[in-house]
Amino acid sequence: MKRWAAGGLIVAAAAGVAVAWLLAESPLQGEEVTPARPPVAISKATIVLRSRGGKLAEITAERVELSPDGQTTTFSGIPRAVVYMDETPVLTATGGRIVVERQSQDVRLDGGLRITTARGEVLVAQSASWHQQAQVLDLEGGVEITFPVQGRPR
Repeated sequence: MKRWAAGGLIVAAAAGVAVAWLLAESPLQGEEVTPARPPVAISKATIVLRSRGGKLAEITAERVELSPDGQTTTFSGIPRAVVYMDETPVLTATGGRIVVERQSQDVRLDGGLRITTARGEVLVAQSASWHQQAQVLDLEGGVEITFPVQGRPR
């Protein structure tokens, strides 16, 4: 297992997923989550995170499921997250299945991770975990980082 300190654009993808989920799924302040509610699933969903009208991130998935206890949200079916800066896409992350823990804000991605920056850098790993409290991204299994060769088209 390779352990990377959180920083740069890679962390932005994991944090973007966690923040988007929190804004889409968070209860109002002081509201209690009823543990006995049925699971919720949505097909072909897109979640857009905005701040002051500007797009910060967009997450799409074939299926989004909220657990019966309301504590986890699972994005599956080739989920894709795009992170924006000044309305310009700077990072795209795709994977197999993303699970977001509501209370801890931790994120787990299985089934392959591919992060591509607007400049052409690519990071590939079999799985990844974002640990919110520690601000650490763990990358597992065959981690590869590719940098574009200057002067050549991507």
